[in-house]
Amino acid sequence: MPDNETGPLGGVNLPELKVVRDGKTYSGNDACKILNTSQNLAITLDAAGIPPMKYRELASQPDKSETWPAKNPPEWYIQMDRQSLIGIYTGEFNNEAPRSTGGFFPNLDNHYLRTIVNRKYGKVLLLKAKAPLTPKTYNSNGVYKDSELRYWSVCSNQSFGNTRVNDCLFDEEIPLDKNGYFTIFVSRLKDRPRNANKECGYAWLPMADDGDGVFDEDVSIIQFRHMLARDDFSNSIQSVESQNDTKKVMKEYFPKSRYFMKNQVESFFPCITD
Repeated sequence: MPDNETGPLGGVNLPELKVVRDGKTYSGNDACKILNTSQNLAITLDAAGIPPMKYRELASQPDKSETWPAKNPPEWYIQMDRQSLIGIYTGEFNNEAPRSTGGFFPNLDNHYLRTIVNRKYGKVLLLKAKAPLTPKTYNSNGVYKDSELRYWSVCSNQSFGNTRVNDCLFDEEIPLDKNGYFTIFVSRLKDRPRNANKECGYAWLPMADDGDGVFDEDVSIIQFRHMLARDDFSNSIQSVESQNDTKKVMKEYFPKSRYFMKNQVESFFPCITD
């Protein structure tokens, strides 16, 4: 993230590209021509997600419940191979598949933990876990070196059928209690509890009014991202080698999650500001 009030460029200029060929220097459009930057985009449709018709077929199987594949309480999945993603919907998730190091969200630096949410179980989803230590540099602070991750965030997405992001929160936006734990509530705007705000010590993420953006208005995807885990931080998403070991490896950093109704949140979770 760029520092606060420094704009999308983080307070620095974009790099100026120059290409030297046969002793001659090229810049601007001439440099682009030398580098052949006008080549056609080479990407398949399903590299960005599950094709919408295929997604609808997976998410509305006649022998499954109307909330499938969401579960109560939610089940969290690490990113493994592509077939394991499909396996969330078919019920044939391959627990021993190799970890993905690239494609469809993960890369060499980022790894993800995700769950499928269905508000038929409850209008508000609670997420609670211990927050990994990250550098606190958003307000131009000095670099905090004693960190466990470079960055972490949590996002609310519509579905794998369109990959649209509803909104995200990054580590420094999320309030923590005195023990370093966070509580995040996820709901539609109309179902947002009155105490689901930073002033009360809680964070909030929206669900879209049209749900997954394809056909089910009650569905959302929640994804946690861990970036650049320190080598000796053994509770990161990167440290999970098998789906079966997720809770055991992540321990208190694993998100506990539960469905509530709006009035329950307002009653059970008092505003904790001074």
